[in-house]
Amino acid sequence: MSGIDELSLQHLSDKKDLQKSIFREKPPVELVNIVLKNMGFEHGLTDTKSFTKEQIIDEKVDEWVSLLEPYYIPCKARRFLDYLTKDKLITVIRHIIRVHNFDLRTQERVLCGVKKTVYRIEPVTPSFRAREGMLIEFL
Repeated sequence: MSGIDELSLQHLSDKKDLQKSIFREKPPVELVNIVLKNMGFEHGLTDTKSFTKEQIIDEKVDEWVSLLEPYYIPCKARRFLDYLTKDKLITVIRHIIRVHNFDLRTQERVLCGVKKTVYRIEPVTPSFRAREGMLIEFL
């Protein structure tokens, strides 16, 4: 098996492990889009705008938490969905998009003289780093 195949398999197993350790079953894409739209992402998973945690709309949390809760394992639902803060909302976003091959990229920026973390939803692209002894074959 080539190094690239091994890395791809490792990425897939990491995603499945996340799904098994947090979710009873994978939340459907439609539900993920509903949650994201309620938080202020007009285009759901395909929204490419950058945002800070202060810009997340959390007034409608009660509307979608009850929809998302059955997908979480009970102990994880209590941990992540009870008493939601802006930080927990970022974590929930990471969870629900990761199982659909999206990731939340972070970058620190200075906005109006204040250092803030800026987030953006992006599709997962496997990153391949050259390792010692790795052989790449071109066909």
